[in-house]
Amino acid sequence: MKKIIFLFFILSFISFGSFNPFSHQRYNFTLDKVSLLNVKLSEKIGGRKYFEGIIKNNTDKKIVKAEVTVMFKDKNTPYHVVGRMNFYNLKPNERSNFFGQSVHVNNIKGENFKVELSEVVMEK
Repeated sequence: MKKIIFLFFILSFISFGSFNPFSHQRYNFTLDKVSLLNVKLSEKIGGRKYFEGIIKNNTDKKIVKAEVTVMFKDKNTPYHVVGRMNFYNLKPNERSNFFGQSVHVNNIKGENFKVELSEVVMEK
């Protein structure tokens, strides 16, 4: 009887989506002038996922604005732009925590994503 209850408990977590062994996976992206480090995605909430991590200015100049484009794909679809994250006033070689950057992934079920640096404005 205990085995049946335990099996039901495990299956209920899997069925309702609250158990995800990959939900704590972290990613690092080294882009041209910035790096996104220790990036984690939250669970999908209302069609959106939320990013958190560390952004690092890889230059010896102040970055006034850095825009990062986020793309997701499902296993049978190409990448689609689902959001952009903007970062402002990063001092030379500065690391700064970020969280709450949301991307819209309503119709995408996969965990595959990539990021690109779409705009950088450096201090003159």
